Amino acid sequence: MAEPRPAGECHVYPQSAAWFAVASLAALYIISIVDRIIFVILADRISVSLALSDAQMGLILGLAFAVVYSLAGLPLAHWLDTRPRKLLVAGGVVFWGGMTLLSSFANDFWTLLLCRSGLAFGEAVLTPAAISLIGDMFSKERRTLPTSIYASIGGIFGTGAFTIGAVVVAIAASLAITTGWEVWRTALIILSAPTIMMGVFFYLTVKEPPRQTGRAGTTTAGMREFLQFLSRNRTFYFPFYAGFGLVCCFNYGLVSWVPTIFLREYDVDPTESSFVFGLLGIVGGGIGALIVPQIAMRIERRWPGKGITATLFLLSVFLAPVATLMPMTNSALMLYACAFFSVLFSSTWFVLGALAIQFYAAGAYTARLMALYLLASSLFGLSLGPVALIAFAEGWDWGERPLSHGLAVLGFCTIPVAIAMQALAHRARSQVT
Repeated sequence: MAEPRPAGECHVYPQSAAWFAVASLAALYIISIVDRIIFVILADRISVSLALSDAQMGLILGLAFAVVYSLAGLPLAHWLDTRPRKLLVAGGVVFWGGMTLLSSFANDFWTLLLCRSGLAFGEAVLTPAAISLIGDMFSKERRTLPTSIYASIGGIFGTGAFTIGAVVVAIAASLAITTGWEVWRTALIILSAPTIMMGVFFYLTVKEPPRQTGRAGTTTAGMREFLQFLSRNRTFYFPFYAGFGLVCCFNYGLVSWVPTIFLREYDVDPTESSFVFGLLGIVGGGIGALIVPQIAMRIERRWPGKGITATLFLLSVFLAPVATLMPMTNSALMLYACAFFSVLFSSTWFVLGALAIQFYAAGAYTARLMALYLLASSLFGLSLGPVALIAFAEGWDWGERPLSHGLAVLGFCTIPVAIAMQALAHRARSQVT
């Protein structure tokens, strides 16, 4: 294992190698999102092929991924905080690529559910490892940009992956004419190969960096010390994680069902809507994930300890009116506009949250704190968002646009509470020890 070094010591990790590692991690992050999003684009095709209900498809899109992602994240992150990280990253990538491949051979609900859960297990390691590795490859003064670049992938490609996925589906459709295979099975096979190859490439080319110490004062710490740290700082971390999870609940509900909303309520082909929505997501996510954090860090430098949490609070406030406008739109163009601003505001959350974890408690707890951030995203967001939207849509008679109204009710139930939670986190930030 590499020898630790103090947080303030000059870096011995070559910066060219560090930026290569950031690029590699960003590429893996893009692949992970595409592997996840492709199920959304293919939802109608899979439902017809396997005779699945909307509720079953909602479980595959959300709960099957989220539960495993949440439960696996913290134990894997504990390993990341105490042992070399690149082997686990490479293994996770190869494993989820294999699960994507196996998904293409599923013939029933339970098999697809199992494969989707395996995908989640493999992906659970990536982001905690990336935030930990980047924190050790760059000094505190220099890590804002590489962290923002990596974390911005979630904002840009959280919807931008729809564009890549739409291209993959189009290629699969052209191949299906010749092979006779179903489009959705062909698309999953196409995605699995580069995933597995990138996992091997990462292991062979990225060097493990030495660990830095941080606020915890050590380079490693056991689970008992970590839980004590959380208990001491619960007035900050509980609302911090809860607020993020609630925003994710709305955002995942939007992202998971927006192609279906366009198809059922505006008669727009899912491939076409996914391509346009993805392009809007790239622009909106890019603005939200790359520009807004720079503003937050300017505030942070002027008023230490306040810039990140204050910006998160404002983002929640801005998201509130957008979240409730969905059923009031009367055209596909207006729905695209609402989705664009929703992605812009919500995408910044992930970047700023990752920066907050690095800045406020770097060192021995970084990967585990990031794993909890992802757990909040999964439990509140991915597991509840897609299913809750359907529950709200089917719980009342909304006429011809039940999914849009269900999305608006979901926003009304989550975003105001997220605003309150982030206000509490901002107030308690100065007490973190």
